Amino acid sequence: MKIAREYLLYFRRNCHNHMMVRFEFLLLRRALAFSLVFCVVFACVAFASVGRVEAVPTCNATVSVKEANVRASTSTATALVSTLNAGHRVQVEGAPIAGELVASYNSNMWYLVSFVDTEGNDMRGYILSPLLFLDEVYTEDPAFEESIKDFPDSYKFYLRMLHVKYPLWRFEPQMVELDWDTVVQSEASIGRSLIWNGRNDAWKSTHTVNDASLPGWQPNIADAYNWMTDQYVVYDAGGWVNASSGIISYYMDPRNFLTDTQVFQFLKLSYDPAIHNRDGVVNMVSGTTMASNQIVNNTGGTISYAESFMDAAAAYNVNPYFLVARVRQEVVLGDGSFSGSASGSYPGYEGYYNFYNIGASSSTDPITLALRFAQSTSSDPAKNHGRPWNTPYKAILGGASWIDAGYISVGQDTLYLQKWHVIPIPIWGLYSHQYMTNIEAAASEATKLKSAYICPGSLPLAEQVLTFKIPVYQNMPEFQTLPPAKSGNPNNWLTSLSVEGYTLTPSFDPNVLQYDILVSSATTSINVSATKASTLSTVSGLGVCELSVGVNAIDISVTAQNGIVKTYTINVVRMDETQVPQFTTTYTVQGAYIRGVHEKQSINDFLATIIPNEGYVVELFDVTGAPKALDAVMCTGDIFKVKNAAGEQVNYYIISVIGDASG
Repeated sequence: MKIAREYLLYFRRNCHNHMMVRFEFLLLRRALAFSLVFCVVFACVAFASVGRVEAVPTCNATVSVKEANVRASTSTATALVSTLNAGHRVQVEGAPIAGELVASYNSNMWYLVSFVDTEGNDMRGYILSPLLFLDEVYTEDPAFEESIKDFPDSYKFYLRMLHVKYPLWRFEPQMVELDWDTVVQSEASIGRSLIWNGRNDAWKSTHTVNDASLPGWQPNIADAYNWMTDQYVVYDAGGWVNASSGIISYYMDPRNFLTDTQVFQFLKLSYDPAIHNRDGVVNMVSGTTMASNQIVNNTGGTISYAESFMDAAAAYNVNPYFLVARVRQEVVLGDGSFSGSASGSYPGYEGYYNFYNIGASSSTDPITLALRFAQSTSSDPAKNHGRPWNTPYKAILGGASWIDAGYISVGQDTLYLQKWHVIPIPIWGLYSHQYMTNIEAAASEATKLKSAYICPGSLPLAEQVLTFKIPVYQNMPEFQTLPPAKSGNPNNWLTSLSVEGYTLTPSFDPNVLQYDILVSSATTSINVSATKASTLSTVSGLGVCELSVGVNAIDISVTAQNGIVKTYTINVVRMDETQVPQFTTTYTVQGAYIRGVHEKQSINDFLATIIPNEGYVVELFDVTGAPKALDAVMCTGDIFKVKNAAGEQVNYYIISVIGDASG
């Protein structure tokens, strides 16, 4: 069912008009599956409302930014219908509509769109027009088809749409000699790929070193998540936790980012003086401290930040727009000011600067690590890159030198490759030489990088010659990877479970689901209480439970926020004092206990003294509920169960061994 649902969601989210596509379609409500090949030419469907609707849309546009909010109307003040990620396909219904002006995109035009969300729901709402990349009519271009022939077919639709709008752009396939699943698994290693803790819990890793489904589980220092406390382990200051393999797979799949904005993840980062200019840099630093302040260069001259980035580009053959995008990603705060890494006033490191956060590996104090790097020097002058970085100018140029030597010159010459180390590098091997751990960084920087290419005075994008290097992995999924549904927290654990006045057998463990207690015939009810691990889960079955004579199975169900249910069962045997004895024995039967069992007595010898009455059988289990072998030794706490002819438990007793420390 899961596989079929993914095929359905892929088709519904990624349908391409006037293309022959093969898909497997699951009609979920009738559980009828079939596959066929046909031309996708659906008529647009008219709807009466926004929100959830009942229809499968035809797709004719793609979300082009990292995330796009869909609203109930043409204003950011209206209800949020959904948030769509880059690569999500939608159906645009008609021409754009004038609405609220969104200053950050300098646009007041909105599209009415219908789409299928990650949960499989048909939805409808309004989205700001610059956030979409609309499909174009493609006329076959033999020369272009030849240039993209080495790309898999699943890439080509998007490349063709880009070519129609930007005919001078060039796309190079980068054949990565690695298996897709192996790459995703490797990038999911603890501490390697992080995501902000404020993201939906479905996007966070719950990996544990020890199997968290087994009884006796205890947290490990190298875990990503603690099931007992419902806490994701922070691996970097500011609340950065390990990302789930599902969201890593989404952000690593290049096919999700082949739009006119996100494709800038794959832009080659070398300097081209015919394209890169001071005006573009000025546009990129606007809204930050760098826009108005000036700094001193190495000769004592006063220059702007924009001029210093152009100096760095010329000196080290690095794209200056990329350098500014990296600075904004790493050290510029929401209000446009610098973080401690670039302020020059961080306690203990006054007068030192690190604009690119170089050396700030994942830790609880990355700023100190970055400034310690800026302050230090190497005995090898080639590794200094102008350090110590005790002026902003030295830090901007020295950092550019370090990035060029450490990344661009060794082949990590795109934003994508600086996050995902999937090409072999001498000394570094694979996966370990990554500029950042934030899995969303390349997508964020792509938006900033594109903005420089469309600033006033620049050539229109359609007239710029840009080259994009796009990875292709071995054994990739047939369809692009969807982001995990934002289903929420997965924790359905209890941390305690008890019955007032009684002791559970065995003792409570979050991963043991069956418990027993024995009560007298006079007991008509019990009071069950529990503590849940997550405040986001819900628990049913607690409180006062009425009892019948015989076995009462009391279910305590814990439902996680994501809907997954875990059920604990307490089997309560209410004794019937009037019934015919179920067995006879020479041992003392006292309430819920069988006493007088000798130390080191075998199961065989013990059972030889037990004579079940007609219609009953007896069985022995250890304290965890596992059956005991006949040649095993009797222990205090062993469980003696009585079952009827139908195999139903009707009674149980706890064994007490003479001389045993707990007997």
